[in-house]
Amino acid sequence: MSEETNNRWFSIVSATGLRKNELKAITGDSLHQREDGRYYLKIIGKKHKSKGARDRWIPIITRDKEELERFVEEFKLAGKKRVFQVPSALKPHKYRAEYAKRLYLLVARDPKDIKDKKEKIYLRGELKGVVLDRKACLIVSRALGHNRPEEFQKSYAYKLIAQAN
Repeated sequence: MSEETNNRWFSIVSATGLRKNELKAITGDSLHQREDGRYYLKIIGKKHKSKGARDRWIPIITRDKEELERFVEEFKLAGKKRVFQVPSALKPHKYRAEYAKRLYLLVARDPKDIKDKKEKIYLRGELKGVVLDRKACLIVSRALGHNRPEEFQKSYAYKLIAQAN
């Protein structure tokens, strides 16, 4: 893929966390705006070919207002039709990791402010010393379509560490 194409898909996937099959199936009418002004995608498991055919709401997290406006416009133009023509070379997993990081940082509490130890996750191995907000990890795992709450710390927490260094 060209750098321009790669940048476009980074923008899309890092704002939505969608899997490749979901990107292929997502329709413009999946976009919803909540009362708080934030945009979400309503994923309908069977219609949007989500893993495990699970329904879920996905908050859209863009880098800036202009990116959000482009994104919203693209969905509105598609209407009830599919939004994207997905290249076969697209491998969105690393972009999903960026989405996971963005969402975690948006919803996580500072571990120092969490009194109940059961609401904290203490990482081990090469990430020893890192403490995560268990509730935030669950929110991220669900938004990504995982049914195991520990998936965030297992597969995506490294993005938080990479950012800190």
